[in-house]
Amino acid sequence: MKESIDALKAVSALSAATTSLFADMVFIDAVCVPDGNPDRPRVPYDVCVAIDILKPLSCTLELRMPGTLSEQIIETLGSDEPGADDAVLEMVNILAGVFISEYFGAGAIIKLELPMYVYEPPADEDAPIAVVLGDAEGARFETLIRSVRYRY
Repeated sequence: MKESIDALKAVSALSAATTSLFADMVFIDAVCVPDGNPDRPRVPYDVCVAIDILKPLSCTLELRMPGTLSEQIIETLGSDEPGADDAVLEMVNILAGVFISEYFGAGAIIKLELPMYVYEPPADEDAPIAVVLGDAEGARFETLIRSVRYRY
């Protein structure tokens, strides 16, 4: 699927989507910069949430962050009740929609899978197509796009 996604355009759209989402949704100032070396080791993280985008692209969007940033998101969007960590899942869900709108423009038809927590990277994890490094008021995080491998 790499050849169907314009990596430079994806990085630009992902950067804009991530910056605006952090500001508008959780009121955190995030500075995002493209990562020019997608083969470098990934930023260490405690929490990874992902969503498969099925339409109009076929890819996976991941948001990787330290536990402190995840807790800050939950505190802003969630509550003290069970299931409050769903706030982080909702964040990656909305990020996917904003990314698609940035990449294709408003009005793009979107089809997404349900967001999920990723507890360990797959053994065959390939190099991402687009990576954006972020700093959310001192907490380093990253968002990335990778191609989807279909399993039958």
